[in-house]
Order: sequence, then C-alpha cells, then structure tokens
Amino acid sequence: VNTLEKLALHGVTNPLFRKAKAPLLSRAAQIITENEFWVNALSYNFNNPSALRWVDNLSQDINAITNTEINMFLKKYLRSSNVATAIV
Repeated sequence: VNTLEKLALHGVTNPLFRKAKAPLLSRAAQIITENEFWVNALSYNFNNPSALRWVDNLSQDINAITNTEINMFLKKYLRSSNVATAIV
C-alpha cells in the first residue's frame, strides 16, 4: 500500500496535523507584511471590491480547518481508484 493510500485509510493524527498546520499559520502572518502580497491583493481588489475581506480572517480560517475535515478529504480523494495514468 502506497503512502497516499495509507493516508486515505488511516488519516492524519492530531499531533502530525498540528505540526503541519504550524508553518501555514506562520507563513500567513508573514505574508501580510510583504509588499508583493499587497500589490497583488490590491490589484485583484480593484476589480473585486470585496476581495480583501479574507485577509482579516486568514489565520482564523487556517485555524478553523480540522483534522476531521482533512481526514474526510483524504478518504474521498486519495484512493487508488482515483489514479489516472498518462503514457507519454
């Protein structure tokens, strides 16, 4: 059984999930201090006035993701029956 199939069958443990989420939270806090982020965000906001609302909730949104949700996603999508093969 490959690694993805193991994840689909057994899911991710809470400690591993927290360990994986920590860098995302750190990056979210860092990215909103960078000029490039704001240039892109404001450029997009020009055409979509409500686009900046997500910035206020970025860390909260990441924190809201649960281990249960991730494991449901893994069970749904990481199955060998979902594999596609490409011959080049």
